[in-house]
Amino acid sequence: MDSLDPRKVTLDVFEFYCREILTTTTVERRALLVQHLQYIVRRLITYEYNFGRMYNRTCITNIVSRVCGRHAYAMPDEVDARFQPHQLRDCLVDFTPRKWKTTIFQFGKLRESLLRNDASLIILPSQIEENRVCEPQRDGDDEDTPLEDEEINEAIASHTDFTFQYYRILDLMKFHTCLSCLRPQLEKVVQGAKSVVIPRDGIIAFKSAIEEQFGDEEDSKHAGILDDLLAVNKNNKSWHPYRDLQLKSFSEIKQVYAEHSCEFDLKHLQQKFLQLIRRWTDWVLPVPELSKLNYGSTNFSEDITQITMPVFVNDKENGHAPGSDIGKNRRQQRHKRHKGGDDRKP
Repeated sequence: MDSLDPRKVTLDVFEFYCREILTTTTVERRALLVQHLQYIVRRLITYEYNFGRMYNRTCITNIVSRVCGRHAYAMPDEVDARFQPHQLRDCLVDFTPRKWKTTIFQFGKLRESLLRNDASLIILPSQIEENRVCEPQRDGDDEDTPLEDEEINEAIASHTDFTFQYYRILDLMKFHTCLSCLRPQLEKVVQGAKSVVIPRDGIIAFKSAIEEQFGDEEDSKHAGILDDLLAVNKNNKSWHPYRDLQLKSFSEIKQVYAEHSCEFDLKHLQQKFLQLIRRWTDWVLPVPELSKLNYGSTNFSEDITQITMPVFVNDKENGHAPGSDIGKNRRQQRHKRHKGGDDRKP
């Protein structure tokens, strides 16, 4: 591959920005970098295949921007003025159940995509010539047409980061999905409000969400914490599990929050989530060429979780790296152009 092929240069720059977004330690800088990356995507990258290295970088950047590209809670007005125009308006605490469910879906799809054998496959972006996009060749004889290899990379699929640690973060996301049904009211209670109007519909939605997210999990720790916020008046002879459902007293709610502060803390979720995504990236994708050169000198390596990798993970460019050898005799399919990629764009 020609290292000065403009498509390869575009890919190098794209990967560099994705890495910076993942490794920066401030929300403000991450939001600014996302805007820079959007500029590059709009002008230099006209389509993506729905597999391979660029696709996975895009998915990682999208979900990191969604979860960690905004503050967990409202910040004071005196935040660095340089970044104010770039910040996302809403905070993570403002997420609705629908937004949490979308995030959970993206989280699961990202894991599936990173576990494929073709996860680190280099696929160059399209060329743009004379104001038109050069479409990929459709005939089977085009040697540049990438081949899918959707089989699972068993070497990393059983690793704790893709099993136990994944489900640990997933449970936290499901926990906050349920909590978002009553989040505004509960936040006021915890902050010391003397009077808070809590609609019954919200309480019912809260209970329904617990059953939806954790109904098939016996002895779920997170479901137990959420249930501890509820009180049921069983003194009524015609007691009904939803009609007579209510929250506990304000003092009891504050006690539950205090006893499980980590689970309720959205900053804790952001930290653990980002650490896991960084490790996933290190497992599957190589460090971008520009990052190796410390291009831009933004001290990208600070606060990055360091883990020891097997030899084959650090050799993703050679023919024996997982997903890099597309010539092996395994079930492969010709690519399909991805047309609905709006939900993957950062």
